[in-house]
Amino acid sequence: MTRLVTAVAVVTVYVALVLTITASTELRVRDGFRDAPVHHSAFLAALDRGSARDTAEAARWFTGNGAASSRTRASISLATSATEDGEFDLARRFVRDLPAAVERDQANLDRETRQAWSAAWPWLVVGKLGCAAS
Repeated sequence: MTRLVTAVAVVTVYVALVLTITASTELRVRDGFRDAPVHHSAFLAALDRGSARDTAEAARWFTGNGAASSRTRASISLATSATEDGEFDLARRFVRDLPAAVERDQANLDRETRQAWSAAWPWLVVGKLGCAAS
């Protein structure tokens, strides 16, 4: 019986660990994206200056901090490509709805983080109880 309890505790702790790592990753992505409005302003300033190099630099932040499925990241990517071709008006059209996209992306990241932690907490509690029992 002791072996069974220990085995169940080990499996539970392992699952809890995996879920906690996933939730922590979601939290890091969410927190990293909080500065998106500031970087959006920097991107627009680079567009206003007409500098493809500066827009590419400003876009790197979105590539590194945006969620892979982010609309913000896609809009910035399209706008950056347009600036590389000298199409600054087209780039502005790609990012004109960016503040709304940033809000949607932040809301999605908040939801995904909440869901990840909601899945992790029960396993953490049960894992701790299982360790105490074994």
